[in-house]
Amino acid sequence: MRRPSPGPTRGRNPTWNGGAAFRSAPSLPPASRSQPSDPKPKTEQGRGSWLEETARPACVRVLGLVWRLASRGAGAVLRGTVYLLASPVVLMADLVQPDPDFDRAWVVGFMGFLTAAILATWGFGYLVTVETVEANVLVEEYAEIGAALAEVPYLEVIKVYAARNGLDPALVAAIISQESAFDPHAVSPMGARGLMQILPDTWRLLCPDSSCSGRHAPPACGPDCIFDPEANIRAGTAYFADILDEFDRNIVLAFAAYNAGTGAVHRHARLDGGRGLEDLPPFAETRAYVRQVLSFWVRLRSGSVPDVAVLTAEECRLLRQLAVVLPVTVLTLWVLFAVWLLRRTWPPIRRTDDA
Repeated sequence: MRRPSPGPTRGRNPTWNGGAAFRSAPSLPPASRSQPSDPKPKTEQGRGSWLEETARPACVRVLGLVWRLASRGAGAVLRGTVYLLASPVVLMADLVQPDPDFDRAWVVGFMGFLTAAILATWGFGYLVTVETVEANVLVEEYAEIGAALAEVPYLEVIKVYAARNGLDPALVAAIISQESAFDPHAVSPMGARGLMQILPDTWRLLCPDSSCSGRHAPPACGPDCIFDPEANIRAGTAYFADILDEFDRNIVLAFAAYNAGTGAVHRHARLDGGRGLEDLPPFAETRAYVRQVLSFWVRLRSGSVPDVAVLTAEECRLLRQLAVVLPVTVLTLWVLFAVWLLRRTWPPIRRTDDA
């Protein structure tokens, strides 16, 4: 009887049957074999490791150093401010109750406080001196103006409305002298009327509530008439103040605009803010008018106005009070320091031994 051939069993050599099992298994191509994947290229790995190992710790160290320096600087400024401002109080306290362990930094702060007080005293004294000299110059010049204006007609009215519109009385008098020669009934060929030669249309614009139309012949028809000296000066000073503001306080251009009109001056004046006679309209009458007004104004003033910034009365009063208080304060601080120094050196302060 023929025994059947045994089949492949578990545990037998797979090379049985001539390795047919291995020969029948298909081989994988080399590209499909599993390889460990590199998550980042070597260049990115190097850059990331450099940032983590070198750049980031360096930035942290630099920021820490800046923070420490800023903290120390702020602390030094704060301590210096405390030593500077509180030193007089500390010295007074030490004068009453001496401390053997007194910190000498308070003495340095006190000397700094004393130096600042001395500098402030000198500065305010200088300001008071300068303002006093400038005020005296202005008072002298206005005294000369008052003497020269004493013979000007309608002086009191001119002073009132010049002050109301922020103008120099001599300036208003110079305009009137050239416009009408102080004749309240003057009428120009162009129809301008009164002391300051106001046109009827301008009069109606400046005085809308007036019952006077401004077109009649002299004399005045009432107290609000264009020929009335006070009404004419009131309207003329307001009009010239507006022109002066329009031309940025340029006196020369304002004179020309009052004579020739604002439109003519705007057409011929330079855009760079020129102030000479070459910037006026090319009208012989206007240029002669400006020269005559300036000449009369300078003659009334006996000189020009100094270009100074005058303080108000309150500011001058404060300056004078500080000029008195600061020297007294400095002297008191010197006395305090001298007494404290004598108290510290005679008799000497002895350190008490601990028990």
